[in-house]
Amino acid sequence: MDTPIFDKIIQKKNNNVLTLSDLMLAVEQVIKENPTTPLVVKKETERRRLLREFKETGQASLTIQAIPEIAVSELGWTDITGEGREEVAGPERERLIQFLKNIEGEDFVAKIQSLSQFYDDPDAAMARLFEGNPQASSAARIATALSYLVFFKTLTKVISNFNAASAGFNFEAFLAVLANGYQVPANTGTIADFVSRMAADGGEVPISLKLYQEKKLHVGGSFTDLVIDLAEPKFPNNPFMRYLAVTKEFDDKKKEGLDINGVLRWYRFDFTLENVVDIMSRSSVKSRECIRLPVSYISGEVEDFESTLPGTALPSPQEMEKVFVSALRIEINDMNSTTYAADPDLQIDEETLDLITKNLNWSSNDDLFLFYDPNKDPLDKLKAKCKNGNDSACEKLENWELQPVYKSRGNSKMSKQVGKEQYKNVQNVVLQTLSGIDVLTADGATSTPKYDVEDKRVLRLIKNVTGRIANANNGGKNTVSGKDSVMSRYSKSVLNDQRTRALQTPGAFATIEESVEHYTGLNSEEKKAALKQSYGFLTTEQFNLNQTHVASVHTYSKQRVLPPNQTEPLFGKILVGVNNTQNMLNRITSMLNESIFEIFVNIKSVQDNSYSYIAGGMTEPQHAEDAITSSKAIITKTEELKSEST
Repeated sequence: MDTPIFDKIIQKKNNNVLTLSDLMLAVEQVIKENPTTPLVVKKETERRRLLREFKETGQASLTIQAIPEIAVSELGWTDITGEGREEVAGPERERLIQFLKNIEGEDFVAKIQSLSQFYDDPDAAMARLFEGNPQASSAARIATALSYLVFFKTLTKVISNFNAASAGFNFEAFLAVLANGYQVPANTGTIADFVSRMAADGGEVPISLKLYQEKKLHVGGSFTDLVIDLAEPKFPNNPFMRYLAVTKEFDDKKKEGLDINGVLRWYRFDFTLENVVDIMSRSSVKSRECIRLPVSYISGEVEDFESTLPGTALPSPQEMEKVFVSALRIEINDMNSTTYAADPDLQIDEETLDLITKNLNWSSNDDLFLFYDPNKDPLDKLKAKCKNGNDSACEKLENWELQPVYKSRGNSKMSKQVGKEQYKNVQNVVLQTLSGIDVLTADGATSTPKYDVEDKRVLRLIKNVTGRIANANNGGKNTVSGKDSVMSRYSKSVLNDQRTRALQTPGAFATIEESVEHYTGLNSEEKKAALKQSYGFLTTEQFNLNQTHVASVHTYSKQRVLPPNQTEPLFGKILVGVNNTQNMLNRITSMLNESIFEIFVNIKSVQDNSYSYIAGGMTEPQHAEDAITSSKAIITKTEELKSEST
């Protein structure tokens, strides 16, 4: 058979990239022009073999490529909030919504249980899903089955195809869709990563998400920010903070990669006004200190202990992060307009900048910062005074008790030395973020990396962005952010050092046990006030629960800790990975009727044969003929399904 239409379209495209869409248009034109042209088959193709096996045995195998593809693009998943807070989903997010809305369950527990049951026995799960509607059409059953398959395939892509920084952000987006909710932008006054709006939620439920390797789970962050969320809830119908923690354990101890297979374990619990002190009193040794209340506050001697302290309390790390982001925007805009004024492809746009700041986790990632020495400035001043003959300064210098170094937002610098570990940590976040950004090709059918991280120009860009990040934190005379930088605004003065010493005065705070006892007897409003007088709130300390803590957190308080439908924090396990998803697809093939099976097989045939025809220099017309045959079959079988469902 002559195939001039393929030759014509190649000539028409000239030197441009030939896409699958072009080929499909060509196939459609051939079908219209030659509706009755007989096709000569010289050998049994893969397509015919699969169809023959299915007709003869009722069984055959499909590969994971047959499952519909969702383009996992970080920037494309986030809802755009328009005028009047109208939510507008991007095209890929909208596609995912159409599939995941069919996953059974009114909350996370029910959905994860349903997904696990589907994986274990797809046929039994489908029978249970439609036991109340035995007359459901094949189309309805197939749509539901596809939804579950799309969940597993897309989740595998989210977990395996991206580096750690990007995986977390995409995981938030993926679960927000599953929960009928939305992601919460950074720096909006809450530690919630996304909001769930499932039927069982009774409104919007704030969720803080944690994704870690198995046995390395860490649920923690700024105690000050957690207190603000509990004392000044942003979601009044659900005035608590729900933590959803997921651990991943892959075969052969792998951490990431396209070939991973393993299990995800799901934990969930709530921090409330009633249980937060009980839970913190059983947390890691350092974070237990967060709940200690001032002795003078418990006794009633003072109503507001903070007002008696020298200096002004530093804002929470989350509040300071807003200043950092603003300063970084100044730095990046300057970099775009100077260094890359003539190279717009290397300019960092707003969406990319937002993703970098999200992945940095500036407010909670201590690995980005150098240690702060609270002794240096006051000792330097005392030494200078003592050298000038100030006896009082010499006496203070002699009796000075060294305080331990620590990392403190507003005081700790970010390194600009290339060899420093902290510099490398920042640089790696930038590199991983840029390497994880994909853009769609011109035809919209595939995606390609936006930045080639092996290109020397891109590597230089990464270095420049890393330096600008340090500028936004450190400030200094030679930086464009200058007085707008974090340290220029929040670096501690001697007065603040005095405040720190006052907070660390022995006997100023009650014991953990005394604090718990006092807090338990307070009403809700009094508890809110008490939390804002606590050691952790006033010093902006971090809290921490490890995996052992999380697994038994429901035993730490007599007050409610677990959400509905749970008896323990661990509420589900599901298997993920290419091989695991393929195994599930093998088990479900038998339930697919002939029409849908042929559609799957023929879609793959169109793609494979079209690409083979082009790759072979258009010298093997059989591939073109097979693509045309498959296209006709897709139309026929789709019409059959359409007729059945109407």
